[in-house]
Amino acid sequence: ANYRKWAAHMKVPPQCAGDSDIAQNKATDLALWMLIWGEAANLRHMPECLCFLFHSMRMELWEKPLHAPRRRPQGWFLSRVVAPLYRKLRAEFKRTAPNGKPLGHTRKANYDDFNEFFWRPEALGYSYHASEDAAPGDIGVRGAAAGAAMLSSSGVAAVSEVFGASGLELGVTSQPDISSFPVLKRYMERRSWLTPIRAFWRIHSFLIVALHICIVLAFAKNKQGVVLDGALLQLLLGALITSAICNAIFELLGGYTQFGMLHNHLGQFGSLSLRFVVKVALAAALIIEYGKLLDDAPLALQHVPPSVWTRTVLLRHSRFCAAAAAYAIPSALSLLANIVPCLSTWARSWTGPAKWVLDVLEPLNRLYVGKDIHVAGVAPKLAYSFFWLSLIMFKLGFSYFFQIQPLVEPTTDTWSLDLSDWWPSVRLGKIPNMLVIFVNWAPVVLMYMLDLQIWFMLWQAFYGTMLGWTLHIGEVPDFDTLRERFLDASEAFNAKLLSKDTPLIVVSEPPYAPPNAAATSPSSAPTGSFGVSKSGKKAGPLDDLKVSLLEAASSPSSAEIPGGALRNESLRYFSETWNAIVGDLRVADLISNRELA
Repeated sequence: ANYRKWAAHMKVPPQCAGDSDIAQNKATDLALWMLIWGEAANLRHMPECLCFLFHSMRMELWEKPLHAPRRRPQGWFLSRVVAPLYRKLRAEFKRTAPNGKPLGHTRKANYDDFNEFFWRPEALGYSYHASEDAAPGDIGVRGAAAGAAMLSSSGVAAVSEVFGASGLELGVTSQPDISSFPVLKRYMERRSWLTPIRAFWRIHSFLIVALHICIVLAFAKNKQGVVLDGALLQLLLGALITSAICNAIFELLGGYTQFGMLHNHLGQFGSLSLRFVVKVALAAALIIEYGKLLDDAPLALQHVPPSVWTRTVLLRHSRFCAAAAAYAIPSALSLLANIVPCLSTWARSWTGPAKWVLDVLEPLNRLYVGKDIHVAGVAPKLAYSFFWLSLIMFKLGFSYFFQIQPLVEPTTDTWSLDLSDWWPSVRLGKIPNMLVIFVNWAPVVLMYMLDLQIWFMLWQAFYGTMLGWTLHIGEVPDFDTLRERFLDASEAFNAKLLSKDTPLIVVSEPPYAPPNAAATSPSSAPTGSFGVSKSGKKAGPLDDLKVSLLEAASSPSSAEIPGGALRNESLRYFSETWNAIVGDLRVADLISNRELA
């Protein structure tokens, strides 16, 4: 499945056998993949590199029929394919600074950087093996003599006998060697306190915009509550500016965290610069036009119905409407893609100019990993969305009623005070008022930004508890309860698989007596016991269970045993089934002998 997805990402037809292909081609695919995996060594840390090797080698097999294969000398794959890549990796990992110290992770490539090269179509332009005239530092061999030096004496004899003197000169190709692809640091994360802020900036920006809206609603509330009028709508439009500024800050943080690698990736630098310029321009346009709107329509005069305000104020400022639409429409489409993940997966499958624009706007779409990860079905997505929506509703509701709204009246009173003569002989105007308001709001805003983690832990515990009750998790706390559940399981087993008329005979059974040696000897074992069937063929516990159930069906429902007590036949059926299941798990090596006992 991974190879097929890789081929679709590279826009090349997969070379593996199809579902309707003959069994021989499927067996060839399996054998080739297992051989590549077995000799890959450290290349196993680069799964897309293995996909590239499989693609190239399978395509070569399609070109050369199986009845006339291209014969390779002993050790050819290891010396011509694995060794060149391994030496390239080792040389990069062992790079040192001029003072002899090892380079940091931000200054040299690692497995992920090498593997990312095989996400790109230009990788298909390279040969999957090294040519004979490659430099010794690249593959460690030069010419037939150097290739023979890498083989044992028996290997050289075998190559000479089968292939002759030119046996080691196979594999000449006009494509560049696989070991000659460029080494670039394709991802770098600077160790800074700004890195986690950027990683969680989507949450931070959402909380900042939500804070803007909550403050507007809190200050617009009067004795009649929050009245939806033109003044309220005009204040809420300012949330667009807050969101636009947050998006511009996100691109600025991206440039800071990726600064060390942008000089080697001009495409990423151009994409980042373009996004930053566009977002800053949209934020500036919104700020300028919104200021004109407030200047032309003061808030004190906008306590009119929303329809009247839209017709007389909003539509008259066409430039602000155009800037707001240019910013809001892409944001709304991105939000819709997050709500319905299959839409984002469909958008990533686009080609042509639309795909280029999408990659510029969302650079993560260029990555091979992380695509087509939406869950199948609506129910899991609804449960996931319900958890987060309910969590956000609880958090914002608490913050509005218990953090923001109680500060409205003190803030209004503080602003109305005259503190301009707070510093002797200096007229400070409203600066002291702003300092007092800042001191009042700063701890509340800080707690507002951080308490989402507290709400997450509380709601996760409550939601998990309710889900556990629904799934009946934790209802078997001890072995006594487990024994009772086995009786219920026996009753359900008899009702489902045997007959509803099979009773659950509850009688006192005698203490369990260990079987003697004669009872456990192979000669006394019943025919069809575990290990050997009647036909002499080795059988497993589940095969033996079929015979046991047939014998149990033909036997009386209860029988006398030496103690005079009744044997619980209804429990015997379930116990044989349970023992067979546990024995089959042990045969499959899914449980240990200790767990079996």
